[in-house]
Amino acid sequence: MEQNEEKSRKLSAREIEAYLQKMKKSHYSGDVMELVKDDLEYGLSPAQVESYLNRADFSSRQKKLYSEALRDNFSKEVLEIAFARGLKVQQMQVACGYVRKGISEDALREVLSEERSAKEMSDMMQDILNRQEEDAAVPVTELSDSLQEQLDEALQQKEYLEQQIAAKEKEIQEGLAKVASQRGTIEEQAARIRELEEQLEKRPEKRPVRPQVSYEVQMQMEQGKPPVQIPVEPVEVERKRSNDVGRFKMLFEKRKARTDMVKLVSQADLSEGQLAAILAGMEQGLTQEQLTELVHCGATPEKMQIIVEIAVLENSMRREEA
Repeated sequence: MEQNEEKSRKLSAREIEAYLQKMKKSHYSGDVMELVKDDLEYGLSPAQVESYLNRADFSSRQKKLYSEALRDNFSKEVLEIAFARGLKVQQMQVACGYVRKGISEDALREVLSEERSAKEMSDMMQDILNRQEEDAAVPVTELSDSLQEQLDEALQQKEYLEQQIAAKEKEIQEGLAKVASQRGTIEEQAARIRELEEQLEKRPEKRPVRPQVSYEVQMQMEQGKPPVQIPVEPVEVERKRSNDVGRFKMLFEKRKARTDMVKLVSQADLSEGQLAAILAGMEQGLTQEQLTELVHCGATPEKMQIIVEIAVLENSMRREEA
């Protein structure tokens, strides 16, 4: 195995000289010696050189053809077919020429399977080569047509996708514009609301004017006396206050009323019936002003009682309206 590896490697210049010296002992011709020297210096291995040296049936020209085939990297199988025993130099030359043109190994074997002249081999190989080129051209045409169809389909698909993308982009742009418009409207409304809020904060608080409602009862007196005008306490229409404030005001007014009425009644010249009517008015919630007018009206006890009832009714109506 080591010997085979030694023969298959490229030799150095010294090794080539030693190899040629060894060949001289075998009495090779000068042409063969020169061919071997040239092949070894080219880079062929001793094993490759010996593949044609060991062919005793080869002439110098056949060895030259074999050397050229080795340099052109013919495969071992092709070499066996093209340089089969019994072939002449011209046949080997034609076979090697068409191998270089691209004839297949099977076609080469078919041509050389029968005895043919070099001219017949050349014509036959040329026909085979032409058919090979035609057969090779058919798939290319079919492939071209198929590729063209695929290309056309791809272009159509590309155009369709571009149209879809453009439509989507337009839809998105319109949506963005609509959102921007709505956002601007919302911002304007928000700014208007803030402006109104600021105006309300800066505006001084105004207490509403509460309307006052007053009543006056006209009481017809005895013949020859003028009618008596009995005012009913004015009413302020206002919002309800807290119970504590209302109670405090009522308590204060009642205490003050009792003090004023004692003084007023004690100074007037009233009968027991008149005093009873005034007391009934106080119990039924007549105001200080109403009671004062009642003391000075000079009506009989019966009329004074009626006046009290009218005043009570008017005060009740006032509270309902408030």
